[in-house]
Amino acid sequence: MGSFIEAKLLNLRQKPLLLNLVCFVAASAVSWGYMANTTLKLKKAAEGLGSLGFMCGLIAVAYYLVREFYVRSKKKQVKWSAATDGKVRSVLSALRSWHPVLGTLMLYFILWHGFFMLKAGLPLGSSRIIFGSLTLLGLVVMMALGVQLVQQAALRVTHRKVLLVVFVLFLMHLYLKFTL
Repeated sequence: MGSFIEAKLLNLRQKPLLLNLVCFVAASAVSWGYMANTTLKLKKAAEGLGSLGFMCGLIAVAYYLVREFYVRSKKKQVKWSAATDGKVRSVLSALRSWHPVLGTLMLYFILWHGFFMLKAGLPLGSSRIIFGSLTLLGLVVMMALGVQLVQQAALRVTHRKVLLVVFVLFLMHLYLKFTL
C-alpha cells in the first residue's frame, strides 16, 4: 500500500500544474474548514494555519536531513545491520515522495495564513507582513527551483541555499516587531 502511494506521489511530482492544483484545493479546503469551525479569534486561527504550514515545511526538510545523515554515514563506512539500512532507506523513500507535496502544501497554507492575517486587520506596514511577504517570495523561488530540479539536478545546491535564506526571513518574521 505504501509503495503504491509513493509511486502516485512521485508521478504527481512529474506534473507540477496538477501537483499545485491538488495542493491548492487541499490547503484551501483545510484552511476554510478550519476557519469555519474554530472558536478562536481570526488572528489566532490564522496563526494556526501558519503553524500548519511550518509543520509541512519541517517534514519536507526532514528528507534533506535524513538523506545527508545517510550519505555521510555511508561515506564514513559506518556498519549498519541490513534491517536498519532497510528501514532508513524506506524512510528516505517515503520522505522523497512526500517532499514536493508537503513543500507545495506549505506554500498554500502560508498563503492562506497571510490572507487571514490581513483580513484580521494586521497593518500592511507591520514587520510581520513585510518579512512574511519576503518569506513567501523566497518560498515561491524555492518552489520554482524545486520544479526545475526534476530536469536539472545541478539546481539542488541553489534550492538548499534559498532554503537558508527563507529560514532567516522566517525568523525575522517571527521575532522582529515594528510598524512603518
